[in-house]
Amino acid sequence: MKNKVLEINNICKSYTKFKIFNLFNKDISKIDVLKNVSFDIYESEIVGISGKNGSGKSTLLRVISGLENHEEGFINKEENIKIRYISANDRSFFWRLNVTQNLELFNLYSSRSNLEVQERMLYYMEIFNLVNSKDTEFMKLSSGKKRKLILIRALLSGADILLFDEVSENLDESSKSIFLNEISRTRIDEGKTFIWVSHDLKELSKFCDRTLKISDLNDDI
Repeated sequence: MKNKVLEINNICKSYTKFKIFNLFNKDISKIDVLKNVSFDIYESEIVGISGKNGSGKSTLLRVISGLENHEEGFINKEENIKIRYISANDRSFFWRLNVTQNLELFNLYSSRSNLEVQERMLYYMEIFNLVNSKDTEFMKLSSGKKRKLILIRALLSGADILLFDEVSENLDESSKSIFLNEISRTRIDEGKTFIWVSHDLKELSKFCDRTLKISDLNDDI
């Protein structure tokens, strides 16, 4: 029996919606995004989450990672477990620094030795075919190469649980295959755990140990 590394119990999350009719008349309503969401995650699992746009998938990952608060329920995790949320957003990169400088900066306080960091950086740049772009400024990279760098940064992060929010969209099939194979290797060799949000049901069924529908997790939203 694998160890339980994450317990999500009756999580509720809502947003306040304002509709202003005029200066003195406005309507305030609450929109439930997550309602009594509960499930467990086990060590070295790859768990898929599917659902329609706007159904709360990204919000759920952001709540689990601590980037957003929730009103009710609780999240339990093993002590010292590190969780990282990864989206396709590239705004957190330093656009005037090159590929190598960005990766070195994000790994400045890594628990790994500098030699190990450099070796892993080179390994990932090689398998993602970015070696020839290692001295290219981030702002000059193609959108595909920027996406690859997002994935490399995530794999280098050292987090125990990685929450991927539709990061495989718009990746060419070769890069997607490399990335999925690398995740499978990492979970076996390093015991990493993954939560994988995607619209691609075929990808989820083929790649994940199990898939949860956000509509099934929510209580009558």
